[in-house]
Amino acid sequence: MKKCLVLGNASDRLEEKEFIKNWKDEIWICNYAYKEYLEFPRIDVVGTVHSFVVTDALQFKKENNLNFRILSSNRYNSETEEFKNYLGFSTGWELVNQAILEGFEEIYICGFAVINNCDEDIYFPKGIKPYCGNFINQFYFIKEKYPNSNIIFVK
Repeated sequence: MKKCLVLGNASDRLEEKEFIKNWKDEIWICNYAYKEYLEFPRIDVVGTVHSFVVTDALQFKKENNLNFRILSSNRYNSETEEFKNYLGFSTGWELVNQAILEGFEEIYICGFAVINNCDEDIYFPKGIKPYCGNFINQFYFIKEKYPNSNIIFVK
């Protein structure tokens, strides 16, 4: 069965280090989480909807001799790919949408606590909570668009 783990940036992800460390299938991460590459068994995909993250991720990948795909809302060069069906959503839900389109049968998500309580984003400026209304609506859109998708919350 084709499975992937999509790691968002909500702080609840930090409570799941053991689960992540033991994950055997593909790992897809949002935005600057690539900086934590030593914490993960591997990184298969870095996704972002922010052009400045693409630039930083490309440099980080090169400097650390890493091998991951970079997915974004635009193709910036031969080392990046566009999301297959860019919806204009947040990075996390764009990655979930991409995983569905790539045929993953089980998509585990971790670090998406904003669904329940608008948890703090690890990479957002400290003390400022992100706006979560659209994030929650995007989750429901994905579930309606792909009612048979198997999206599993780790927590």
